[in-house]
Amino acid sequence: MVRAGGRLPDVAALERAVRAAGEQFSLRGVEVTAVGALRKDEQGLALLLDHTGELVRLAPLAHRIEWSFREQRAPPIGGDEKEAWERLRSAAPSPRVRVVGPLAGGTLEVRQVQAPVPAPVRMGTHGMVLFGGGGAPLYASHIPMFHAPHDLQLVLQISMRHPGWRAPATFSDTGHTLVPERLDLTALAEGRLTAFKAAVFRGNFEAGGTELVKDVEVKVEQVVLSRALSTATPAAAPLRYLWLPGGFLLHAITAPPDFDHVVRVKGGSKAAAGAPLSLPGRPNEGARRLREREVVKLDAASLTVERELSFLVGPDFVVPEN
Repeated sequence: MVRAGGRLPDVAALERAVRAAGEQFSLRGVEVTAVGALRKDEQGLALLLDHTGELVRLAPLAHRIEWSFREQRAPPIGGDEKEAWERLRSAAPSPRVRVVGPLAGGTLEVRQVQAPVPAPVRMGTHGMVLFGGGGAPLYASHIPMFHAPHDLQLVLQISMRHPGWRAPATFSDTGHTLVPERLDLTALAEGRLTAFKAAVFRGNFEAGGTELVKDVEVKVEQVVLSRALSTATPAAAPLRYLWLPGGFLLHAITAPPDFDHVVRVKGGSKAAAGAPLSLPGRPNEGARRLREREVVKLDAASLTVERELSFLVGPDFVVPEN
């Protein structure tokens, strides 16, 4: 379960919902993973959560949520689990830690601990272009800038789930964007963050797009492409794109002002994700980008540009006025 904004779940509400389903059902507990700064005071240990600023008290593991039907009891608490609490007690205040354990009565019982956890590098709200699906991989491509915390061209292969929303069969016929909750883009790129909540828009969310749904659960299936951007990078001479499996090309961003561009194509190469496609003699300018119905001759084949899914003009990467 992914909670919007990183909030802790309401265990009492979950218990009521389970009981409402029938007397034969019960909730043994809820285990959470929480990341934040370790605090020590006269009451003991607490965790100041990232994103929300919630302060949750910590305690040694008192019970296991797991249940052995064969033995009709919970598994005993292991030595590693007891050691996790002692590691926290001996840790210095303030380091960021990741704690896993049951949440009971507003207290997080420590079953596992990872310390220290890297501090966020590119924390912010990171809009993304959403495209693919319908037999092709579903992609989310970060809308970058040339300054922190947005200085990363990042493409994720994702899946989405929402209990009350039926997603379109494909996101490859018209433009869509994705607006995640605040998150660390570096953690996404490095594979440390693999799930988040987001809103989905038809069109560009910054240019009059229509919000279709909030709080979609997004799962990162694969980090497809990750390229750091810098104003010190030399500008590309020829126009250059990057292949994405499923029939898509993404413009390779190099130096300001540049542009972000996603097109759906037919034919051409079966190259691996991120393989370059250069167009010699064609300058790296938005006005010379690939256009719909354009046929591009390759060495042994050709491709046809079927649909422009997103075109954003740098250095701020916004929808052009005209």
